[in-house]
Amino acid sequence: MDRGEPQQITVITETRNLRSQPFIQSDDQISTGKHWEEWMESIEREFRYFRITEPADKKDALIIYGGKDISRLERSLRDEEGEDEYKVLKNKLNKYYLPKKNKHHARYLFLKMKPFRDEYTVTYVTRLREKAHACEFEATCDERILEHCIQTITNQDLIKRAISKGWNLDKFVEEAGQMEDTCLQMKDMKGDPRDIGTFSANKIQSNRSNYRAHDVEENCGYCGFDHGEGNKCPAYGKQCRNCDKYNHFASVCRAEKKKQQYRAGNFRRKGRSVKKTTEEN
Repeated sequence: MDRGEPQQITVITETRNLRSQPFIQSDDQISTGKHWEEWMESIEREFRYFRITEPADKKDALIIYGGKDISRLERSLRDEEGEDEYKVLKNKLNKYYLPKKNKHHARYLFLKMKPFRDEYTVTYVTRLREKAHACEFEATCDERILEHCIQTITNQDLIKRAISKGWNLDKFVEEAGQMEDTCLQMKDMKGDPRDIGTFSANKIQSNRSNYRAHDVEENCGYCGFDHGEGNKCPAYGKQCRNCDKYNHFASVCRAEKKKQQYRAGNFRRKGRSVKKTTEEN
């Protein structure tokens, strides 16, 4: 490089735009606490992804992305002791947003839980684990969840095997998943006989309807026969023996049909007249 040329300096900047939306408080304390935990979990995941590790940076990001309520609470809530300013702010906000924990009420809600219809065992266990978070089961959490599964799941074969073989929760979920997948595959291979019967009946009815429609469409309205599209009609130029008009046969004569309808109408009217006269007498 020539000494007369200016030295080129490259400045590398790092862009860290978080995607977190401002936290919005719910109407009741319980819902607010749940939403707050989910929101904090989301923004701290972004801290880790973007490598935001300094307490001052994390605190500023929490205030900026948390919205006006977080900024207001940061100024108004009483300060607590601590060197990590982010943890200090987080503890203040946790005390404000999170409801007072009551493990007895949480366990009551846990014991009321039951599997939904056709719910996979792994999904049910996940719901139980989420509810058990507030129950303070600590080291016995998996054991409590397994006990509740045994009491609430209706698959007796699965329950018997779990008890006789002494499965833990992980083994229980694994075996339940294999059993559910096998049942689903067998059902898919065999199919439902009721569905097959319904399908067959519908197919037969559909074929009959199509056959009748096909029949009506193919017969010519002038001669009454199927002479094919584009072929000359045999009734063309012929005189009808019923109405003396040309280009159709008597078998499909519309004038004859009108006469029959007229006679049937007169017969019905005469019948009503006779009935009325009888009633008047």
